[in-house]
Amino acid sequence: MGFMSNDEADFRSFFKGLQFEIVPSAKPVFMSLSIASVTSTGTPVNYFTVYTHNGYQVSEAYNFLLDAQHNSAKYNLFTHTFSDAEPDKMIQHINDGYPDTLTYLQNMNGVYTRIDIPFLKGLKSDPNFTNVAINKARLIIPFVTDATDPVYAKTIPSTVYLRYLTSKGAKYLVRDADPNIGPGATFYDGTPDTTTAFAYNINIATYLQDYLKDKTDSITSDLELFVPSTSGYNAVLAANKNHRRVKFEITYTKF
Repeated sequence: MGFMSNDEADFRSFFKGLQFEIVPSAKPVFMSLSIASVTSTGTPVNYFTVYTHNGYQVSEAYNFLLDAQHNSAKYNLFTHTFSDAEPDKMIQHINDGYPDTLTYLQNMNGVYTRIDIPFLKGLKSDPNFTNVAINKARLIIPFVTDATDPVYAKTIPSTVYLRYLTSKGAKYLVRDADPNIGPGATFYDGTPDTTTAFAYNINIATYLQDYLKDKTDSITSDLELFVPSTSGYNAVLAANKNHRRVKFEITYTKF
């Protein structure tokens, strides 16, 4: 079971990992851990050894490698305790019908933005859209800058990503941004215009075509905008009735 899977039981079902804490917790200090590559002889230099024994008192020793080269069961997990935020900085309205004019993207598996295009379901159920080819479908999402800082636009994420939900709750990148589909993935864009529009341009023609053609209704119109954990920056975006409106452009051919 030395593998990781979200579909079947894996090593996490019987081994949760090793936890190391800094004591005392009231005044923690910064600690770094190097995961440099192995030595020139191929010998691992970063690992924990755990000694144990079974019911017959037969001892065993297991090495848990920490470097990035050897195959081992390892993964990153980020958790957030939102209740610990300062009271004046907490989100005041969550699913209570009060639309904010800003939304926020946070790296390290933090908050993301839900995008709702209300008439997509209507298009799919419209018999006039039974046979259409999507020529262009693009989201234009303004980002917020600080007018007092002329270089602020350079500190936003270089790319934002869009994923859709399936009817079973799974999440996948829209195919426009999926590198596994070939050269078409470069059409996704997802980069910011920092000179004129100050907005992210996101092409979703492939996703929209897939959505309209999906007869099983497994591809939903629920979209989520996010930045990956590896992104060094967060982003503040315009939303709802912000004076800089989010735009959705679509061009299609009927046949």
